[in-house]
Amino acid sequence: IEDSEHYLNILDGKTGERLHSVKISKEKGAKLFVIDQEYIFLAKEDFTLTVFEKKGLKELKTISLSDKLQYFEHQDNTLYIETHDDNKWTLDLSNFSLKQDNFKFKTEKSPGHYVHVNSISENGITYSVEKKEKSSKDVFSVKAEKQGELLWNLPLGFEDMTWWDGPVIVVADQNIVSFGKKFTSDNLGYIIGIDKTEGRIKYEVQKSGGGCRIYDFYFNGRYVIANINGSYFALDPGNGETKWMAGNVCEW
Repeated sequence: IEDSEHYLNILDGKTGERLHSVKISKEKGAKLFVIDQEYIFLAKEDFTLTVFEKKGLKELKTISLSDKLQYFEHQDNTLYIETHDDNKWTLDLSNFSLKQDNFKFKTEKSPGHYVHVNSISENGITYSVEKKEKSSKDVFSVKAEKQGELLWNLPLGFEDMTWWDGPVIVVADQNIVSFGKKFTSDNLGYIIGIDKTEGRIKYEVQKSGGGCRIYDFYFNGRYVIANINGSYFALDPGNGETKWMAGNVCEW
């Protein structure tokens, strides 16, 4: 959002430089991005879904749905969609034709909500967030398991994050990086870097104020990308340092 106007931007993942930008009507604010190899899908509050060509952000097609988009999945050149009113749709990406359908998602547990990950498997080891009740608050720990054997378990001291059932985690090189709110009077958000082999904390960096909420959290091959209240931050997975940011909505 710039000067009360909404824009769809593509940023360079290495530098944060804006590569492409297109203005979007502020009455139809973007709610969800689905990025494929060729297309960007933009779901809006008016129940429409707009398809953009990734290169140059050329608008290709806008279709109308029966409600706001809730879940999605991309398989075999088809976008599978479920809206908030429980209707299901398929969008053929060869000609952008839409039809109502009845199918089961192949992805388990909220397809399309890929940004909140609390369990990751790599090289036969599963890293996951475990939730335990303690007094009136929730306590989380990250654990590593291989074929049912517990390799390590690390308490984080995080409490519930707004809207989701725990901290988010990503595997980035030799580290597991997590974001969550600590047990503090001001409810600050912290980035925690964990050695994935030894299960020990390598760094802990305050990264947001008490009113900030996280929306996206993923590893792009170089940096951990965090979207907090609409601002994007590229974080060095080795030390939690901010390498670039785009937007200035949430105070860090």
